[in-house]
Amino acid sequence: MKIILILVLYSGIAFSQQQFTPENNSTDTQTVVLDRYIFEAMLNSADRTITFLEWMLGVFSGVITILFLFFSYRDQKSMEKNRNELKASQEKIDLVRSQLAEEELKMSAMVERLQKAAGEYESKIRSIEEKITALEAKSKELDRKTDVMNEANRYFNIAFQAVENGNYKDAIKYYTLIIDQNPDDLTKIIVYNNRGIAHQNLGMNSEAISDYSMVLKLDPKHPFAYNHRGNAYHAAGNHELALQDYTKAIDIKPDYADAYYNRGNEYLIVEDFEKAIYDFSKTIELSPNDAEAYNHRGAAYLASGKKALAKKDFAKSVELAPDNTDFQNDLKEVSK
Repeated sequence: MKIILILVLYSGIAFSQQQFTPENNSTDTQTVVLDRYIFEAMLNSADRTITFLEWMLGVFSGVITILFLFFSYRDQKSMEKNRNELKASQEKIDLVRSQLAEEELKMSAMVERLQKAAGEYESKIRSIEEKITALEAKSKELDRKTDVMNEANRYFNIAFQAVENGNYKDAIKYYTLIIDQNPDDLTKIIVYNNRGIAHQNLGMNSEAISDYSMVLKLDPKHPFAYNHRGNAYHAAGNHELALQDYTKAIDIKPDYADAYYNRGNEYLIVEDFEKAIYDFSKTIELSPNDAEAYNHRGAAYLASGKKALAKKDFAKSVELAPDNTDFQNDLKEVSK
């Protein structure tokens, strides 16, 4: 401001010197009056200039203020817009982050399912491989058993034919060959039982008892083996063990007529006639056309003093077996 005022004064002085300095010579008083006038005029001019400049500065300051407010408003709007855009961007980022988190959870769950499925798949593969290995082993065992069975069948047919021909030694030989092949338990049961019968037919009661005992070891509920072993004990003269085996056979198979008949004979031998009569009666009940059961019950009746009943049973036995001379002789004896 001071610089501008100085410039204005300097300009006024120069102007006054050019405009108001008289060309002719004047006195000093006139010069002083004139200079004063000029100076006052210059001051007034400077004052107006300063007033104008102050007004200009006020206008300029107002413009500056307006511009400042405009730019501040614009910056504020811009900042608010940027803030909104930033907020929107942040919300989008949060949304994307949330979606990514959900996708990550889904991927984790999918990975877990895949891992579980892979584990189950591997487990199934191992299970299938184990089953295949087991099937291969079973197949080999089946092949072996088939070979053994085929060979056993061949030996069995030979043994059966030997029994039909009364050649019990050959039957025992081939039954033994079958046993040596270590067949399945069912085959062993049949073969030991048949070999026991062959031994018994040769009077080899001890060997027969051993064979029947093997059958009962493999199948403790085998009624026929008990009955056959009872016959072997009977043949060996061991009536007590024979009675035990016959009773066991009957306990397992209550409708076993042969076991009742054999136990009735054993009771007849040990002279327990009432029990013998019961067993023969049971035999007749289960097998009504058994001539021998009638004949032996007649013997039990006769031994117990019931001659009339004995005669009736002997007559029935002859009726059922008319060619049996022993039955005929028993009837003749009781009829005297």
